[in-house]
Parts: sequence; structure tokens; C-alpha cells
Amino acid sequence: PMILIITGPPAAGKTTIGKILSTMIPNCALIDVDVLRAMVRNPHIPPWKGQAGNHQLLLGTKNACNLAREFHTQPFNVIILDVLTNESQKLYQSSLDELNPNFVLLLPTLETCIERNKARGQFLEDKEVMGLYAWQASLENIEHVVDNSLIPAKAVAQILLKDFYS
Repeated sequence: PMILIITGPPAAGKTTIGKILSTMIPNCALIDVDVLRAMVRNPHIPPWKGQAGNHQLLLGTKNACNLAREFHTQPFNVIILDVLTNESQKLYQSSLDELNPNFVLLLPTLETCIERNKARGQFLEDKEVMGLYAWQASLENIEHVVDNSLIPAKAVAQILLKDFYS
């Protein structure tokens, strides 16, 4: 089974594309790491808020890896949705190395992410979107980068299906 990790800044389309793609692949589990991180309720600290935020970010990554390994044994294809840092990417790679995970970076333009964030109710302030965008743009060792500024979500899902699921 396949392990596909989709990353990108806020409003890049990870959730939309992940949901579409997961319905195109038989025996597929979708892990939204934001949901795992939201399980920490008190205190819930955003990943960009210092050492405590980074700790919760990496805890979410570890939990996603544990789930992915378990789904993989059943055997399910797995799609993980997350906003990676270089550190969390390395953790995914080392924790899931034997399962040969593939990484995809959805990287529409910064302006597109800001517009989409506003259109969905401004979940994050523009400066937070800009900071998280910079995290994504600086990721190392991601071979598959998609500028989906002008590509519909279903078309991106079809591209990923062709590239990663055989």
C-alpha cells in the first residue's frame, strides 16, 4: 500500500484535494493531522508559538505516523494531510522510511493562499498565513511540488492519482 503525505500552507487545498483523492483510491485512509493536534485541548498551542507549539506539532506527527503504520498493516493506502516543517518532515521520513512515503507540496502563490483563507472565513491572520507559507517554501527534499493556484482540486487529485497510485 501507498503512503502519501500532502503538505502545503494554509488554504493550499490539502483537505479538499485529500478528500477527493481518498475517494479515488480503493482501501484508503485519510489522516488529517490538524484533527490529531486539536485533540490537545488544554493548552492547545499553535505550532508556530515557540517550543511548546513545536512540541505539539511533533506529537501530532508521531501520532500520524502511528496511525499510518497501523492502517498500512490492514492493508490500507494512506494519505496524510499536514503542514510540515523541515523537522516534522524528517520525523515522517525516519518513522515511515520502511513504508516508502511520498511527499507532495501544494504551493499555490502566497496571494492565492491569502485570498482562499479570507474566502473561508479568515481562520488565520494574513501574517500567520505568510509565516506558514515561508515554512512550506523552505522545505527541503520534496520532489513533487504543485502550483495549484489555477488548477481545480479534482484535476490536482487526478494528477496525484496518476503519479502515486498504480
